[in-house]
Amino acid sequence: MSRQVVIAVAALLFGVILLAILGIGIAVLVTVLNQKYSSGGSVVGTTTEATAPAVSYSPESDRFAKNLFSRINFSVDPCEDFYEYACGRWAESNPVPAYLSSWSEYTKVSMQVSQDVKNAIENADLATSSEGVKKTKHFYDKCMDAKASEELKGTKLGALLHSGVSEDPSLPGFDKGSGKWPLIDKSYKGNVKWEQRIGHSKNPLASTPSCSPTPSSTPCNPTKRSSGSQAKCCPSASGS
Repeated sequence: MSRQVVIAVAALLFGVILLAILGIGIAVLVTVLNQKYSSGGSVVGTTTEATAPAVSYSPESDRFAKNLFSRINFSVDPCEDFYEYACGRWAESNPVPAYLSSWSEYTKVSMQVSQDVKNAIENADLATSSEGVKKTKHFYDKCMDAKASEELKGTKLGALLHSGVSEDPSLPGFDKGSGKWPLIDKSYKGNVKWEQRIGHSKNPLASTPSCSPTPSSTPCNPTKRSSGSQAKCCPSASGS
């Protein structure tokens, strides 16, 4: 056998062995990948498996989820009537309170917000609160002090209306003692125009006067404007 034939046979055998090794390696790799994917795993170094989002289990999110779930009408096909599917059980799970004539999601949320604000004011830590929160709590506590209101019986408001001077010097009063109220003060001899009095009640006192003129459109003819007036029993006063 010549030297060339020996070399050719050796090269052929080497090639066959190399192909066999390569084939075995590919087979092993395919087997491993199939096992990984079939078991729900992921290949190291790849991003085929999505990262699960963080789930919140706070009391607020739990309450919202239950509220949302309670209004869904699962007996309705959402493709036929999505509104009935999404909100069909709202009236059933949200009966009208006995003290109200109507009930809606807006009213429900509004009352919840009012309750949350009330709780926040009552539980405010004045040691760390801003000046605005401190004033708000002071005003709230004064308004809710039924005992003090019953004892005073409007004397502070009466003093302001008789003298035009606020009990608290830091609060605005009426210019030049013009706060006297003719209806309750027999000694009143002023000649202040009622328009001026209402204007001063709104600014700087920021209170609602007994008569509030407001421009509005005429119902029968929207192009015309008219002046309406809403009368009240007594002006609401701001101050101490």
